[in-house]
Amino acid sequence: MNEILFQIGVPFATAFLGGFAGWFFKRKRFEIENRGLATHNHRQDITNIDAAIDTWKKVVDNLEEQVARLLEQRQKDSLQISELSREVLSLRNEVLSLQNQLAQQTENQKKIKRYEALLNENGIAC
Repeated sequence: MNEILFQIGVPFATAFLGGFAGWFFKRKRFEIENRGLATHNHRQDITNIDAAIDTWKKVVDNLEEQVARLLEQRQKDSLQISELSREVLSLRNEVLSLQNQLAQQTENQKKIKRYEALLNENGIAC
């Protein structure tokens, strides 16, 4: 029976001690590797944040340029609208003046026809 315990116990104890020794001596190495990974991940995060900041700066700069162009275009359009409004007002006044002249001429034509009819009725030649 001692021999069976010896055959089972020795390999078990050897495996246990080997595993414990491996764990004990490698845990420091794992700690260093984990710190290195954490530092690398931290650097990668900083790099990603920097890239995101650069991208947002480009977007903001592009939007600022677009806003400046739109404001400039708005100012040009406003000036053009003012100019066209003045032109429309001028044309409206001209149309009213021409309508008044046409009405006056139409009334004068009616008077002329009426006077010609009176002259013809009374036998007076023009």
